[in-house]
Amino acid sequence: MANRYPSHVLTMFEKFLRKLFSDVFNSSGLEFQQSGNVWVFAHSEFTKKIGSEYLLPFFKKSTGEIIWMGLSLEFSSTISSAEPNKISLRFFLSEEENYTMLFRAEFCKEETQHSQPHWHFHFLEKEQKEQKETETFEEFDKKEFEEKPKTTFISKFKDMHFSMAWQHKKGHSPDFTRQILPWMQETIERIKEEVKYVYA
Repeated sequence: MANRYPSHVLTMFEKFLRKLFSDVFNSSGLEFQQSGNVWVFAHSEFTKKIGSEYLLPFFKKSTGEIIWMGLSLEFSSTISSAEPNKISLRFFLSEEENYTMLFRAEFCKEETQHSQPHWHFHFLEKEQKEQKETETFEEFDKKEFEEKPKTTFISKFKDMHFSMAWQHKKGHSPDFTRQILPWMQETIERIKEEVKYVYA
């Protein structure tokens, strides 16, 4: 397995991710696939390709909604470097055939104007869009007070706790791999725990 990828980092990540998903499906089909200078994690049978995203089932609710996860590692243009420049974890909600990005966590090797690592929250955009689509105040008023309030899957995420504590030195880090591997492990495991928590 050590010679399958141009970087030992991919081998290290694959080992952890296979273990993580072993209780979800047969992890033997899990592997990184190359797309330019980006490597995405996918499964030969269970991956859902939505646009440019390669998504894996991460959590399934009894009502049918599924949380999907996309993971990618971005290397230099030559993909010859031992370390990636960036890791991205993206979490989606699927309702029937509709896929909505909920949030994503990113960690970049080089310092940018953004703190590293950092979160992006997209489910708030969905909620705001749905509110704007209400045609009239009377319609909104009727929906709010005449119908029984409905707790949606999206609204559940307001109860989640997103971990912030992480020691990271600003500027170029010569030991980026040793930082992102434990960060990825903890982030994925925490998100999994929090998704279960909001449905406990």
